[in-house]
Amino acid sequence: MVSNPDIILTKNAIIEKVYQILGGIAENYTKIVRQLPDQYRDEWINPSPKIARGEQYQSLPWVMLDYPRFYAEGNAKAIRTFFWWGHGFSIHLLLQGSFCNQWKSNANTHILSAEKNWWMDVDSDPWQHHFRESFCIPVHQMQRQQVDQLNFIKYSCWFPLTDWENIPESCTEIFAKWIKMP
Repeated sequence: MVSNPDIILTKNAIIEKVYQILGGIAENYTKIVRQLPDQYRDEWINPSPKIARGEQYQSLPWVMLDYPRFYAEGNAKAIRTFFWWGHGFSIHLLLQGSFCNQWKSNANTHILSAEKNWWMDVDSDPWQHHFRESFCIPVHQMQRQQVDQLNFIKYSCWFPLTDWENIPESCTEIFAKWIKMP
C-alpha cells in the first residue's frame, strides 16, 4: 500500500468533495441566518462559517463546519456539521452555560417539539460526535429530571454515507429549526 499513491489521492479527492458539500451547506445556513427575525440575532450569529479538518477523530479523518458559533467564558452556543470518514455525517447543536440554562427554562416545550430523529447526548464530554447508544437518548423521550442534571445540552442527528446526496437538504432543514433555539 505504501507504494500506491492512488490511495492517498483518492482520500484527498473525497475530502475535497466533503469540503464542497460543507461549503454549500454553509451557504444555505447563511441564507437562513440573514432571514432570521431580530429576536434570534445575538453575538453567536456574527462569525462567518468555519470549515476545518483533521486526521485523528478516533484514528479517522474528519471535516467539520461550525456555523454559527460562540465560545466564551464558560458559555457556548454552536451548530456543528460533521463528516467522519467511514461513518457518515452528523449535525449537532451545543448549548453550555447561560445558553444551556435558557434552554432548560423551556425544556418541556423543547422536548415536546423535538423531531423523532433528534437525539440528546447525555455523556460528560460535549466534543464526542459519534453515535453511542448508551449516551444518546431521543430528545422526545427525555424527562425533565434528566435534563436538569445535564451540564450542557447537545442535540445530534446522524446520517449514513448512503445518504450522501441528501446531506445538504437534511442538514439545512434541521439547521432552520435549531437556529431558533432556545
